Amino acid sequence: MGVYKDLRKKLIYEGLIFNDLKVISFWGVDRHRNKMYKCQCLKCGRFTYVRSKAIISKNIHSCGHCANSKKRRKGQTRKPIKRIESGYKFNEFKVIKYIGRDSKDKEDLYLVVCSCGNMLNMRARAIINKKINNV
Repeated sequence: MGVYKDLRKKLIYEGLIFNDLKVISFWGVDRHRNKMYKCQCLKCGRFTYVRSKAIISKNIHSCGHCANSKKRRKGQTRKPIKRIESGYKFNEFKVIKYIGRDSKDKEDLYLVVCSCGNMLNMRARAIINKKINNV
């Protein structure tokens, strides 16, 4: 069993388990002079190469194949929202109609009217969570 020292003087050794990965051996140095380790995913058994910085900071959780298969990528963890019917009331607001999708955030936008008569464009999440955030 080999023991390797990182630049930060923390030990990385064969058999070390962090999150869902197990260190198999020291692989070498990449083109950016980062120390690389061959690791095995404990979920699916695949091998991957991980920088020592990621091992020490525990920024990496699995081989990447497991993460992609469960769609853990940013923005895909949210549950889809059903369309809100016109006439839906919350706080002092009432939904008038569906406008379309926001090109930046890819969220549904609705035209709502306040009890004072002002009209606003609001995101679906703000309406459902009953937060008053105008676009």
